[in-house]
Amino acid sequence: MQKTYTATFHISTVITVIIALVLLAVLTLCSKFEPHKKVKICKDFKTWVSAQEAFNADSVKYSGLDRDGDKRVCESMKKSL
Repeated sequence: MQKTYTATFHISTVITVIIALVLLAVLTLCSKFEPHKKVKICKDFKTWVSAQEAFNADSVKYSGLDRDGDKRVCESMKKSL
């Protein structure tokens, strides 16, 4: 009877540690995505040039500015110049 209790204790300890590690990994990944930061759109920039410069510096972060994938952002702003 004693052996069964000891084995159950060890299994529950291992499961608890695994759950804690998974939660830690999930929290770490979530913090890298920064969901609290707003996605930039063309209206967030005063000029087309500033939007294009931001995109050129970090095309992943500002990928929402290039809707058609041609590497030219906020083309409607450029047309109004």
